[in-house]
Amino acid sequence: MVPWGRKAVPIRRSEEYRPPTLWAEFDDPLRDMEHLFDRFFNLSPGFLSSGALQEFNPMLDVHETDKEFQISLEVPGMSEKEIDISVSRDTLTISGEKKEEKEENAKGIYRVERRYGSFSRSIPLPANCVETDKAEASYKNGVLTVKLPKAVGYKESVKKIPILTNKIDADANKENTTN
Repeated sequence: MVPWGRKAVPIRRSEEYRPPTLWAEFDDPLRDMEHLFDRFFNLSPGFLSSGALQEFNPMLDVHETDKEFQISLEVPGMSEKEIDISVSRDTLTISGEKKEEKEENAKGIYRVERRYGSFSRSIPLPANCVETDKAEASYKNGVLTVKLPKAVGYKESVKKIPILTNKIDADANKENTTN
């Protein structure tokens, strides 16, 4: 029975769910050790890991000045040939794909490692604010920098809207605007 006449909603819990306790960190040392190994081998691609970079999200900085938007993206280890940049009237999209294969064949040992990873970031821009023909991008020391000049005559307008607390304030505000 559910109190207050509400319908019951089934709750699914994972098999690993355990209610928090004061001693939770000591509950299952074997499980904790397995998690540590999983995290270690999944974060550092190498011979013992799966070898997949999967999808990653590079760190992104957006800076606005009076004349332009400047977007910086950290993509170390990638070349400019592996990165695609496009801009529309209201969105900047940066995507990339990294494929790497290393082969080792020495002294009777043969080993091949492959890694793959991709990313795509879309940054919303105010509509019609950028001169897309004048957009520029540069890549140095693992940092991609995109500069988007603002359109001539573009100025963001901000209007403060007062919050009215009751009808008396609303009527007083109407009188002030009509006088």
